[in-house]
Amino acid sequence: MEIKPAIKYEEVPFFNGLTSKEIKFILPYMEEKKFAKGEIILPQGSRGGDLYLVISGFVSVDINLPGDYQKRLAVLGANEVFGEVTFLSNTLVTATVAALEPCCCIVFYHKLLEMLRTAKPDVSYKIEKEIAHQTADKIILNINNILKILDSIPRDESDYEHRVSLENPYAYIKELDINKLDLNHIQKLSFFNRLTENQILKLLSLMKAKGYGKGYRFLSNNKELNKIGIVYSGAVMFFIKENNELKKSIAISGVGDLFLQNFIFPAFRQVADYVTCEKCVILELDMGVYLELYQANPAIFYTISESINRAIISSVYSVNRQFLRINSEFNNIIP
Repeated sequence: MEIKPAIKYEEVPFFNGLTSKEIKFILPYMEEKKFAKGEIILPQGSRGGDLYLVISGFVSVDINLPGDYQKRLAVLGANEVFGEVTFLSNTLVTATVAALEPCCCIVFYHKLLEMLRTAKPDVSYKIEKEIAHQTADKIILNINNILKILDSIPRDESDYEHRVSLENPYAYIKELDINKLDLNHIQKLSFFNRLTENQILKLLSLMKAKGYGKGYRFLSNNKELNKIGIVYSGAVMFFIKENNELKKSIAISGVGDLFLQNFIFPAFRQVADYVTCEKCVILELDMGVYLELYQANPAIFYTISESINRAIISSVYSVNRQFLRINSEFNNIIP
């Protein structure tokens, strides 16, 4: 079924960043679908790939837990999206989505994204940016769900000691000569491997390389932190926090992985932080410099934007996986 003219897409917030011409260009790659009450739209663990935008009605987002438990993460309504994790990151569906009532969705097929990245990278960027913003709200919601569980159980002293011992307020930080790093190694990192050698050299001229000692806590040591980091060597731990106290490690960023990207959303600064878990060398790109590339070098800008937005959205998978494990361990303690 093609998109009906009755849908005033110019009034749908998801399309706010697109011009009428751009919307008309992508219409052939979209389809309107209707779902009956109770119909499962995306089952957890399936291979999705498409993005859904709710036009009318409501859908539930539930995580299936071991022991036949089920936890409702969210109820989504008009103008909200789901399926974004598999749409951008090509991972499995992390939760089951079902229609709570008769609903209508617009489906963006994955081939649309592949086509736009090649033919219309500016349009692809606008869509991915909007998806990343919506996804950030979901990640923060799930982090708060984990914090509720942790606050309701006795403190794990061994885990607490691990968190306390990992953070080192005296961990060193030193600036390195980025030109002395191994270019062959850098070219193999996923953040750079879709760029030409000339583009990589141009980008490196705008970046900094820094060495960090074990236990360096990024946001706590720099309240104005506004950059993205790529791990050149070593590893960095992603923690959730409450009242600036590290509460639980969620994921590790290893060689080639991005981190700090979530801090472009101010709300993340209240619930997350990163700590080096060994000596590290980090390649850093100031967020202001990154945004200037939009005008100065669009080809580089659009390519690395894909990596940044994909990393933001992939955080959903890490957080959901931890929520599933923790909630299952403590017998579905959150109703």
